[in-house]
Amino acid sequence: MDIGRIYFKPNDKPTKAEIIPLETHVGNVQKLVEAWDHSLAYKLPAGCDLSLTRTQLIEAARRHDEAKPATFKVTFNGNKFGYSFAGHRFKVQCDDLYIDALIKMHHEFSVNGVTEWQARIRRELGEVYAANFPLDLYALEMCDQVAAEVECYAMEGYSDDRAFMELHSHKRDDGMIEIEPFPFSPSPLSLTVLYTEFDIPSELRGTESDKLNALTSALNAFKPDKQNMEKKVTLCQP
Repeated sequence: MDIGRIYFKPNDKPTKAEIIPLETHVGNVQKLVEAWDHSLAYKLPAGCDLSLTRTQLIEAARRHDEAKPATFKVTFNGNKFGYSFAGHRFKVQCDDLYIDALIKMHHEFSVNGVTEWQARIRRELGEVYAANFPLDLYALEMCDQVAAEVECYAMEGYSDDRAFMELHSHKRDDGMIEIEPFPFSPSPLSLTVLYTEFDIPSELRGTESDKLNALTSALNAFKPDKQNMEKKVTLCQP
């Protein structure tokens, strides 16, 4: 199956893996992008017209993790099992320059990276596309991270600690998750997290590289024989 996220249980010597399908993660990112309201996120600079690139932003959300299946591997760092999709953002090929730029930059918001892409976009697509690019990239990256936070709350009960964009989240007593900033409409906003379980065979339990590689292959080949389970998470303004 195509894997979006994995939670190894227990983390140091796992006997099972809880897997969020890639389709679920990507679907939640796309839903957040479609709910993104730029007027709640920032004051629109002069020269921008985000309606011009909205369809491309949504398509970038739909395709941004397309290369994850080809780059997935199980890792062991320190005393914890984990996983990696290293380099996946560079392996997606898209004929649309704007969508391609959003996908290739969706884990980076550096000054050099943004300005280099802006220069190319300005030359090939025009000034408005160049002006829109940092704002659309910000939206895609924030939605990607919020989706990751939602999935971690659903599966672990607490927030993801691998933040790469600035946001704050808090689980309320009623179970709703406050997100700040909250540039989405409407509020509250509900997302569904589908997941399945994989029982790790005893012969694949270990930290040696051959066992990690074998577990990677087994997870890639895994085809669930039962329907996905689900959890719902509701997001709201603070």
